[in-house]
Amino acid sequence: VAFAAARDGNFFPVFAKVHPTKHFPHVAVLMVGAVAVPFCFFSLGQIVNWLMQVQILMVFVWQCAGVVFLHRYRKDLPQPFVMWLYPLPAFVSLALWLYIFFTGPTEGALFSLGYLLAGWAAYLVFRRRVPAAA
Repeated sequence: VAFAAARDGNFFPVFAKVHPTKHFPHVAVLMVGAVAVPFCFFSLGQIVNWLMQVQILMVFVWQCAGVVFLHRYRKDLPQPFVMWLYPLPAFVSLALWLYIFFTGPTEGALFSLGYLLAGWAAYLVFRRRVPAAA
């Protein structure tokens, strides 16, 4: 993923490098390995719990918010579908996802917040180095 994103200009260019003789994305492969090694020291149960909490924080919470924001602020887009009792289902879903997130392991919540902050920081660094296309 890092190689494809870098090749398309959506990630740091160093990850688009291909090994000169073996013809594979060596920098991206080494990065994935380096990031994966620390997780070998945790149990599978811990990893699954943490990844579920990451998924909740990075995807499900923002989907609930996205439904409301899209409906409220982007009236110019076609919105052919109707959510019954809008926005109640989005808010109930948000409350339930947050409940699952905060009742999970504290380490997983901290890992998820760290993951979110690291992603945000990487995005800011990337945008500073590679200006957005006009």
